[in-house]
Amino acid sequence: MKKHIKKIVICILLIICSFMYSHIDRAVRIYDKNIDAGEYRSAGIVEGESFQQSFISEEDSIDGVDLMCTVNGDVSSVKLEYELADEQGNIKAKGEIPPEKIKTDKFYKIRFDKIKECEGKEFTFSVRQKVDKENVGIAFYYEDKVENGTTMRILGNEVPGTSIMKVITHEFDLETFCVLLGFLAFIFLFMRSLYKLFS
Repeated sequence: MKKHIKKIVICILLIICSFMYSHIDRAVRIYDKNIDAGEYRSAGIVEGESFQQSFISEEDSIDGVDLMCTVNGDVSSVKLEYELADEQGNIKAKGEIPPEKIKTDKFYKIRFDKIKECEGKEFTFSVRQKVDKENVGIAFYYEDKVENGTTMRILGNEVPGTSIMKVITHEFDLETFCVLLGFLAFIFLFMRSLYKLFS
C-alpha cells in the first residue's frame, strides 16, 4: 500500500512540476520574418508621441510586446512612456520604459498585466519619448512593407511600413508540458533502474 501511495505522490509531483514550467511566452510577429534584418529601417529619434503601431491580435490574451530598438548616445536622461489602447481608445496598459536597459539592435520586452478577450481585435501600441540632447535617444526599427491588419504612424503621420515587433502571450503550452513530463518520467525511471541495479 505504501509503495502505491509513494508512486502516486511522485506522479503528482512530476505533473505539477511539468505544469508549472509549461507556461511560456508565445511571441507572434506582426512583421515579415522572411525579410533580412539588413533591410530594416530606423524610425529615427523623434521627441513627443513619436511612434504608434496598430495591429490585430491573433491570441486571446496579451501580456506584453517585444520591440527591436537602437540606442543613440547616453540615454540615461531620456524618458520613455508607453501605452496600449484598444480600438475605442481605452487605455489597457501603460507605464515607463527604462532606457538604460535597452540594447542596440536587440529586442526589448515590455511586460504588463494580462489583457484578455483580445483575439481579432485591433490594438495600438504607442511610445512617447522626451529627450534633452540632440541626436540622443531610442529609435525603433521597421520594415518597408505594410502587413495585413497593421498601421504605423510617426508623429501622427501614417508611414508605409510595419514595426519590428512581436506580441507576447504568456500561456500554458501543451507541447512543452508533454515533452517535459516525458523527460522527467524518463529521468525518474532511469534513476530508479540504477538504484535497483546497484542496491
